Amino acid sequence: MAIRQKNGSWMVYWNKDGKRKEKYFGSGPVGKWKADQFNNRMGFGRQDRKNSNAVLFAQFLTEYLRHIKAITKNEINYKNLESKFLGTILPFFGTYDIYAMIHSNLDDYIISRKQSVTSKGSAPKQVTINREIDEIQSYFNWCVDNRRILSNPFKGYRRPKDDREIIEPPSINEINLIIQHAVQHIQRFVFLAYYVGARPGPIELGAMKWEDVFWDDNLILVRSADKRGLTSRRIAIANGLLPLL
Repeated sequence: MAIRQKNGSWMVYWNKDGKRKEKYFGSGPVGKWKADQFNNRMGFGRQDRKNSNAVLFAQFLTEYLRHIKAITKNEINYKNLESKFLGTILPFFGTYDIYAMIHSNLDDYIISRKQSVTSKGSAPKQVTINREIDEIQSYFNWCVDNRRILSNPFKGYRRPKDDREIIEPPSINEINLIIQHAVQHIQRFVFLAYYVGARPGPIELGAMKWEDVFWDDNLILVRSADKRGLTSRRIAIANGLLPLL
């Protein structure tokens, strides 16, 4: 049995009863990791550890991701988390022994991430790196809660402050210019986003329906994106929006 890349996709191939078998797992680091996992489950590709008592960072990751996939309502959110772990976090921490990890290992991770380059050609922002630290902490906390490890080695770590930019909303003049040059369905999106405050995109704004308008109560129901907060909110219909509806 062996792992190779074919036409950009990672695959595992082996011989069974004199016939070649193949299984594909997709491209990129996610596909490579899944191929490695399958290869190990089949009993090949295992390497003896230098320390048989070591508990490696990656040891419970498959179980953790399966749990997150089961409880996450939004498949896109899960895919982003999976890609973040397998494409960024795992290549750095994968072979670390959890019980030998200390806070300075996270400092090394931050330094390494700041020296990397994103698809946009620039280093990732601190707010992005901090989200990755939060995901690592969540993974370790899950391991503790499920009795996989005794304690979180990064508990109490003080991460750097975010460098989140404050983005000002468009002015009335800018909104009017957008509306003047937009087609009708985009105008509708702009009006609703402005008056209701729904997030642009398919999760909130694109999911709104006429039955979400409560005419007698002068309210609109907005189903919130999965941000671990309120599942929905009711917004008063502004006087400027009412005639447009």
